[in-house]
Amino acid sequence: MGKAERLKAFMKKYWAAVWVTAVIVCAVSWIAFAEYDSNKNRAKRVAANVSSGGQMFSSDYLEKDTPVHRVPFSGGTDGYCTIPVQIWNFSTSNPGKGYPAVLPYTLTASLVERVIVPAANEGEQDTVAYNEITDSSLDVVIKLDDQNITWVQSQSAYVLTDSTNSFTADQSGNYPPATKVHDLKFPESLLAAGSNVYVRLEAVPTNGDTNLKPLSGIFGITSAAEALEHGWAGYFSDNKAYNDYDAFNYVFSGSGTATIDFWWCSDYLEVSQISLDKYNDPTVITSAGTTMNNVTGTWKKITLSADSDVLNRYDFQLYMTGDPTSDYTDPAAGENESPFWKRVESYVYKTIT
Repeated sequence: MGKAERLKAFMKKYWAAVWVTAVIVCAVSWIAFAEYDSNKNRAKRVAANVSSGGQMFSSDYLEKDTPVHRVPFSGGTDGYCTIPVQIWNFSTSNPGKGYPAVLPYTLTASLVERVIVPAANEGEQDTVAYNEITDSSLDVVIKLDDQNITWVQSQSAYVLTDSTNSFTADQSGNYPPATKVHDLKFPESLLAAGSNVYVRLEAVPTNGDTNLKPLSGIFGITSAAEALEHGWAGYFSDNKAYNDYDAFNYVFSGSGTATIDFWWCSDYLEVSQISLDKYNDPTVITSAGTTMNNVTGTWKKITLSADSDVLNRYDFQLYMTGDPTSDYTDPAAGENESPFWKRVESYVYKTIT
């Protein structure tokens, strides 16, 4: 009997056993494949979450909700008042990790003016809007990155043609944290009282990553004497209508000279090293077991010798170090207070003399 006949006879005799075995093998294979595919998808999700690191496209002035900055100046330099705008390829909550790919973006500027919009109903508050300027007789020269801006009256508004910028790899092929600085220069003449010329600046990532959102801000200048009659002030510049932040911006701005002691409780907030480096890495003094604002913990302090003739604004980025589910809500907040912001503001302290 040949091999074919023997195989045929075997299958005829044991067909039921062979069929059961085949079914078991197929089922095991399908389960193993399904588990592999599920694990592979889980790995992809984890990798995506880790690599995104939040909004890995950030700035010291520009944000997703278009904040307004009217920066005080006591005078200009060479006829201009310069606002250096920084753009970063990292999240402010993780400033040590750069975006792991080429990150191009366009930078667009437009001239806008402040407009009061009357409330629709009596008893309601008026609102403020910043509308594009369409006055063809406007005569103002503003600079961006030391280039004269040619304002093109496009779509009945003054809009600057997009300029393209990019974060790229270093010589070793890595993508380290990096900073692009764009100098927005207003003519000193706009310090005159009543000036209503602002610039809307927008940075838009163009690499197709949907995790990266556009950033924008509105900028104007004013005289330091008009803006702050009482010297220097410190405050969170974030929009307090929101409470889903994991990092914050704290600003000192003003006129004249002052000694500023800036404290923060590092058990709950930490100042990014990049912020400290911007101001020549001021000495950080650490005090454990200290109580300020009814908060006991490890408090850190830096001292700034502020002089508005040299620098009239200090920006510090702080990120959370505590438990986000319990350390940033205050059950004792009053009826008109945000429980989130009351707790966050208790983690910083300042003295200005």
